[in-house]
Amino acid sequence: CVMRPHLENAVLRLHEELLDFFQFMKHTNEDIQARRQWVRTIASAARSMWPQCEIRVFGSFATGLSLPNGDVDVALTDVPCTPPTAMKMLADHMLERGEVSWLEIIESAKVPVVKLRSQACGLRADVVINRPDGIGTSKFVREQLKHFPQM
Repeated sequence: CVMRPHLENAVLRLHEELLDFFQFMKHTNEDIQARRQWVRTIASAARSMWPQCEIRVFGSFATGLSLPNGDVDVALTDVPCTPPTAMKMLADHMLERGEVSWLEIIESAKVPVVKLRSQACGLRADVVINRPDGIGTSKFVREQLKHFPQM
């Protein structure tokens, strides 16, 4: 917490509070490294079953807009089976390896997803199979952030 002088101007006070809030909410280097390690764990499990698959992070973490308690969105592409089958295979494999403490497979969602929680650090991930649409959206948001950094 940064001690600030009393400001009479309410708009300036709000501005200063928003800057403080941003500093409070942004990821530390340790947070970032933990998320990257969690993605490597998922990637390792996926590649052990499907060596040719591609692993891409998308969503708020990829754009730099995630909150400290947010999950990591991961897209696995070039997986040679149906998404429901692949999600079950990934979940079983990661359970067998002791890498997840909790999981949920949601096949009925508009975009089927397997939700995972890391046994090692408690971070969560939403993994989608052969659905790269979120990658393009994240790229668009990153481009917009270059033009509008105040976002």
